[in-house]
Amino acid sequence: MNKFKLSSWLGSTEHEVVNRINKRLDLATNLETETAEELQVQNYGIGGHYEPHYDCSRRESVFEKTKNGNRIATILIYMTKPEIGGGTVFIDLKTSISCTKNAALFWYNLMRSGAVDIRSYHAACPVLTGTKWTANKWFHERGQEWRRPCGLNQLDQERYVGDLGAPEPRRHLNIRSERPKKMNRKR
Repeated sequence: MNKFKLSSWLGSTEHEVVNRINKRLDLATNLETETAEELQVQNYGIGGHYEPHYDCSRRESVFEKTKNGNRIATILIYMTKPEIGGGTVFIDLKTSISCTKNAALFWYNLMRSGAVDIRSYHAACPVLTGTKWTANKWFHERGQEWRRPCGLNQLDQERYVGDLGAPEPRRHLNIRSERPKKMNRKR
């Protein structure tokens, strides 16, 4: 699944900074962090990547295996920007997001009905030059009952700023669905 990637898990009790990050993620996403997984910090060296995958389980029996249910959403924080490469791609959306230092990328893995959102199928592109540091947090179903109620319709979706399913994704500078045109022109 991955190559040349190192990772570590940081609990909120390990350091006050991690606790403050969790509080900010709670405010930014409006999702409960108490039932989320610990913050995972990752380092990708040259060639470091992650194959296409879903962050959530595609099995119906996920509540039997975990006490907090499936991974409802993901937030990925880019702590550094590699010189070349290292972006995140959403395969079915044909969308690439470049690393931007100190930026965060948020998406739902499940529809409101609990079904897997197939648009969340993604990968981390190889780092070609430099290094990439990220942190991510996976939010689980349990604890979100009042913050993100289930939907009656299988197709009920979220609408939020930066929604990859929203019209005109090119309005967002860090989201593009085609190769970028040269930005700097000689005058």
